[in-house]
Amino acid sequence: MSWVKKIIFKLTDLLYHICLIFWYPFLWVSRVKPSKIVFFVRHTLTDNIGEMYWYIRQKYSEKDVELICLFSDMDCVPQNDIIDNKINLFSKWHEGPSFAGLRCLATCGVLFYEHYVPWSRIKKKNGQKYLNLWHGCGYKDLGKFHDDAEFEMILATGSFYVDIFAREWNCDKEKVLALGYPRFDLFRKDAKVEKYLNSVLNINTEKQKIIIWMPTYRQSENMEVEESRIMNATGLPLFETIDLLRDFNDFCLERKIMIVIKRHPAQKRYPCETEHFSNILFLGNDDLYENDVELYNLLYYTDALISDYSSVAVDYLLIDRPIGYVLSDFDEYKSTRGFSMEEPLKYMPGNHIYNLEDLLKFVLSVSDGEDHYIEARNEVKNKLHCQSRECYCESILNTLISKKLLPGV
Repeated sequence: MSWVKKIIFKLTDLLYHICLIFWYPFLWVSRVKPSKIVFFVRHTLTDNIGEMYWYIRQKYSEKDVELICLFSDMDCVPQNDIIDNKINLFSKWHEGPSFAGLRCLATCGVLFYEHYVPWSRIKKKNGQKYLNLWHGCGYKDLGKFHDDAEFEMILATGSFYVDIFAREWNCDKEKVLALGYPRFDLFRKDAKVEKYLNSVLNINTEKQKIIIWMPTYRQSENMEVEESRIMNATGLPLFETIDLLRDFNDFCLERKIMIVIKRHPAQKRYPCETEHFSNILFLGNDDLYENDVELYNLLYYTDALISDYSSVAVDYLLIDRPIGYVLSDFDEYKSTRGFSMEEPLKYMPGNHIYNLEDLLKFVLSVSDGEDHYIEARNEVKNKLHCQSRECYCESILNTLISKKLLPGV
C-alpha cells in the first residue's frame, strides 16, 4: 500500500470512528424486532449454524419473519448465493464493523451463533434472545476460551455435559439443552461427497479404506489460542521427520489405506504439506467449501477416525466406527489447556496411541476389519449423547418454540 493510500485509509478510519460516536446512541434506543432472526456466520455457512439456518428457513418459509445471515467475511458467502438477506459485519473501508452490521445486532429479536457473540460492545437489550449452538462437546477445558454472553440457551450432546457447561459458563443448568447438534443430521449419504472422493481426491472407495485424522490445533494463526506446541519437521504428533511420514505412507499404500488429514480451522498449515504422498492427503475448510462438501457428510464415508481431545471424537461415536486417540502429549496438554472432566481417558473408547508403533497397530486393525471396541463405544455413547434422533434440527426447533425462544411455526 502506497503512502497516499495509507493516508486515505487512516482518514477514512478516523471519520468512521467519529461517526460511530454518534451512531451508538441511536443503536441503544433502536427498537428490537422480535421477528428478526439473525445467524452470525463466523466463517462459512456450514456446520451447526449452516444446518440450523437452512432448516429454519425451510420451516419458516411462509411465516412473517426476517432471516438474516451476518457474515464476518463476505468472501465466505456460498457461491450459489441463494441467501436472501446477508450483511457484512465488518467494513472493507475501515478497521471496524459496518453500520449495517451494528444495526442488525442492535435490532434483532433472536441471535444464533456457535462461537462467540459478534462485536460485544453492542450490549444485549431487553427482548433479545441469544441462542448459542456452540461447536462441540469434547474433552478440553473451556474455562478461558469462551465469552460470557447472557445467552438463553446453549446446546450440548447429552446430559453428561450439563453440569460441565453450567460450571464453565457460570449459568443455570436449565440453559444447557442436551439435544445434540444440528450437524448430526449431516451423518448421511450425499452424492456430492461420493463424487468429491472419487473425482477430486482420487480415492477408490471400493478398493481403499479411508481413515480421517483430525488433530486438535497446536500451532494456531492466533497466538492467543495456541495450546501445546509440536516442534518437529512435520508439525504432526508422532512423526519427528519427513522420512518417518514417508515410511508411514508406504505402509498405508501396501495396506490400501488412505489417510486424510483434516486441519483444525485454527491450525496453521503443517510443514509437511509441501511434500507429496500417494496415500496421505491434507484438507482444510477451504478445500471442502470450494467443493460444496460438508465435513460431517464426509465423515460418514470414512472407515475410521484418528483424533485426540477434539469434540469430533465424541460426535463420531454416533456412526459407530473405530477411533484411535493420539495421546503422545497427554501430560503436557493436561498441564496447559487441561480437561473439562476427571479421568478423560475413561471416555475414549478406542486405541490409545502414544507412539508410532501404536498408530501402525491401529491402521493395521482397520485394514484387517478388526474392531474390539464396539461395546465400549456404545457404552460411552450412551453416557455422552442424548437419545439418537431422526432429525436433530427438528427436535431443537420444537424445543426452542416450546420454551418461547422462537416464534411458532
